[in-house]
Amino acid sequence: MAMTVLGRKLVRDAAGSWVLIVAVAIMIAVGGASYIAMMSSYRNLERTKNHFYTQCRLADFWIDLKKIPSGDARRLARLPGIAEIRNRIQFQVMLDFPDSVKPVGALLLSLPDFRSPIVNSIIVRKGTYFTKEQDNQVILSEKFAEARNIHVGDRVRTIVNNQRRELIVVGTAISAEFVYLTSPGSMLDQPGSYGLMWVKRSFSEKILGFEGSANSIVGLFSGLSLTGRQQLLETIKREVDGFGVFDATLRNKQFSPLILDAEMTELRSMALTMPLFFLVVAALVLNIMISRMVEQHRSVIGTLKALGYSSFRVGMHFVKFSVVPGALGGVLGCILGWVLGSVMVEMYLLYFSFPRLENIIYPGLYLAGLCVSIGSCVAGAMKAVWRVVRLEPAEAMRPAPPPVQRSVLVEKFTGLWQLLDVQWQMIVRGVLRNKGRTAISVFAAATGSAIVLLTFGFVDSLDGLIETQFSKAMRSDIHLFFGDEMPYETLDDVRRFPGVLQAEPVLNVGCSLKNGSRKESANVAGIRPSSDLTTLFDKEMREVFLPSAGLVMSARLMEKLDIRPGQTLELTPVKGIRRTVRVPVVQQYQSVIGMGLYADIHWLNSLLKNQGAINEVRVKLSPDEVLRHHFLVRIKSLPRIETIMDIEGQKAAMVEQQDRLMGYTAILMVGFAATIFFGTILNTSLVRLSELGREIATFRTLGYHDFEVANQFLKENLMINLAGTVIGLGLGYWMLIYTMDNFTTDAYSMVVYLYPESLLYTVLLTVLFVVAAQLVVNRKIKRLNWLQALGINE
Repeated sequence: MAMTVLGRKLVRDAAGSWVLIVAVAIMIAVGGASYIAMMSSYRNLERTKNHFYTQCRLADFWIDLKKIPSGDARRLARLPGIAEIRNRIQFQVMLDFPDSVKPVGALLLSLPDFRSPIVNSIIVRKGTYFTKEQDNQVILSEKFAEARNIHVGDRVRTIVNNQRRELIVVGTAISAEFVYLTSPGSMLDQPGSYGLMWVKRSFSEKILGFEGSANSIVGLFSGLSLTGRQQLLETIKREVDGFGVFDATLRNKQFSPLILDAEMTELRSMALTMPLFFLVVAALVLNIMISRMVEQHRSVIGTLKALGYSSFRVGMHFVKFSVVPGALGGVLGCILGWVLGSVMVEMYLLYFSFPRLENIIYPGLYLAGLCVSIGSCVAGAMKAVWRVVRLEPAEAMRPAPPPVQRSVLVEKFTGLWQLLDVQWQMIVRGVLRNKGRTAISVFAAATGSAIVLLTFGFVDSLDGLIETQFSKAMRSDIHLFFGDEMPYETLDDVRRFPGVLQAEPVLNVGCSLKNGSRKESANVAGIRPSSDLTTLFDKEMREVFLPSAGLVMSARLMEKLDIRPGQTLELTPVKGIRRTVRVPVVQQYQSVIGMGLYADIHWLNSLLKNQGAINEVRVKLSPDEVLRHHFLVRIKSLPRIETIMDIEGQKAAMVEQQDRLMGYTAILMVGFAATIFFGTILNTSLVRLSELGREIATFRTLGYHDFEVANQFLKENLMINLAGTVIGLGLGYWMLIYTMDNFTTDAYSMVVYLYPESLLYTVLLTVLFVVAAQLVVNRKIKRLNWLQALGINE
């Protein structure tokens, strides 16, 4: 079938404007790719999570207790609303590896001796489930075994309940209960430093003295709304209150599901907002391009209408032209989105433990991305198309009347205006007379610079978090956690260890907090008021001093409890004398990890009727490596030690993770911003070049060199884009605050940090992008046909 006249014209127009089309298509591709990559990653995570949770029969609630007879735990299944109950044993243990000086921690969990469908089951990845042969068999978490190079058949030495035991590895596994695993008090997954150990129930009962008893209950609800689940959990707590309830948690508050859900929520939010920036800018730039094309083809439009072509058909020609960059960008976006989605899947597998996570192609999602890409371009062209439809043939066949050129505002300031040379006067007039185009260019520059500043600000905030948490708030090197409350003399024992410069006591007490109808569970850390190793700060990084009586509460916990400094609340310890007391909240502080509270250790001990009890020691070590080595060897023999937190190791791991993850992310985001700058500058400059063709040719005839003519465009682009960048700095800072608020969860809080260098780098990148785009404009100027530009079109 022969191509129509308008069809051939569409091909010629597209071929003649291929540079501009490609520039717009790239912006469309970036917007479409970010939408497809993030939304497909969200769906991949959601699909895998739901399947994994179902496969492992992930619990709806967890209850940690001191000790409960198994029969009493099983009787909870009779409560209405409970579908299934399982009691188990869990215990923090230490591992002793010959090739590791630092002690390694693990969470020991019991499983039935023989495999059966249970709540919080596991998926064996290598090896087998327990066999009948030995009692001391163990199944290790997969990432931990891989990081420590442990294989099926190997033996691991553990320190369980102050006894050294050797366990035989029969397999490795993963569990939906621990999709994201961290050691107590940490926010980082360090597979080689902390792991999971599943052992036979009979074996755990024997070595821990829990015959016929348990200290953990997990279960499933039969339906129920969130409110109904909360009420039933309170009922269960009352039923087992006599057995020492330490904590009771619903799934949405459990650490691993909480982290995964927070990541998915943020991913979905970004998938719906970030692409808008690129698509809106592309639509506005396309509006400039097609509006100029309508002016250039004015007489052609009039001729076509005079020959009988309807306004609809002529208008559809320009709509079809807008579809070209939209379709091209949409297809490129689908391809790039799949690539980025695959990269994101690999990234998530580094941090989350899933049986399988694939980048699945969702046809509806890709089709939606393609339709949105095309739709945004068509929307950008509609203003110009409306002008085509309204244009009468007789009017269109005449040259457009020259615009009325009035003096711009700056010209009224004669002294200032006369300071400008001819080129700057032309630039200022062009910028102020083309208000719509200038506004679009400023908006695009503001968007691009905001994305750059957001990226730098995110890196700064992570740097600030690391610096605040590990250099200012925590100045210790090692935290020693004990399974039970220890006498104050334990502190003296630690101080006598080699390499110890300072050691300070801590008493951690799990508590239930109540303010009116608001209830929360949290840990109160009792420290010395004059602590050198632990410092509290408020949001403005001012030091918060510990009162002699009362609590210092994290800002997020105060928000959840709806309480202010100076007010009181009900506090019920979950250990010891569990009596409810009313205590004052004296001050608030900015917490990075968790929602904690601090108090004077002496006041806290007196509140609990204790005599100088502690259950944690924070240690500052000598920089001497030999002394550090001797210290780490000695602490393995310390009685009742449950967990060791390596603060230096956590800091190093966070820095490594930030360098690995944020380095690639920063490059990608800056590249995305570059497409906005490059596409906008290129389009507006080439449109401006077509408008000033006669003037530029006149300059060349009068002896001006190419670089002198190009310098005018460079000055104009710098003027517009730097103005947009100033606006973008404010927009980027607001976006940074919004992003940090969205990243904040009950598990960790993000604080906004923005260093002055980041503002400078943003401005410098703007200049770099302008100069890069200017190179293409310079090439067009060199190829300008002077004679044709100076000719008179009939």
